[in-house]
Amino acid sequence: MLNKIMNARKEALKAKDKQMPRVLNMVLNTARDKAGAIGGSGNEVQDEHVIAAIRKAVSDNNELIANHQKRGEEDKVAAFESVNSKLEALLPQTLTEAQLKELIESFGTKQIGEIMSRLKAEHTGKYVPAMASKIARAL
Repeated sequence: MLNKIMNARKEALKAKDKQMPRVLNMVLNTARDKAGAIGGSGNEVQDEHVIAAIRKAVSDNNELIANHQKRGEEDKVAAFESVNSKLEALLPQTLTEAQLKELIESFGTKQIGEIMSRLKAEHTGKYVPAMASKIARAL
C-alpha cells in the first residue's frame, strides 16, 4: 500500500499536478506518524496506517467540501471532490454491508471484541469499522 501511494505521488509529479503530490505527502506523513505513535521510532508503515491516513484525508476533505458548498465556492468543491476521488481509488475495495454481515456470521461467535479482533487481523482495510461494530452488536 505504501508503494502504491509513493507511485501515485510520482505519477502526479510527472503529470505536473500541483495538488495531489502535496496531498499524498500529507497522507504519507500521517501514516508514518501513526506507525511511530504505535511502536516508537523505526516502526515500518503498515497498510493499516496508510489506509487510515487516506480515510482521514478524505474525511477532512469532506468537511472542507461542506464548508465551501455553504459559501457557494463550487470551484473549490470540485477540486476537493477530484482529490477525494483519486484518494478513494487508492483504497482497497471495501466489503458491502451484506458481505460484511455474512463474514461476521461465519466467525461463529457473538462476542464483539473477538469479532473486531479477527476482522482487524484478517481483513484490515477491507471493511468499515463502524459498520462492522454495528453489525456485531446487532447479532
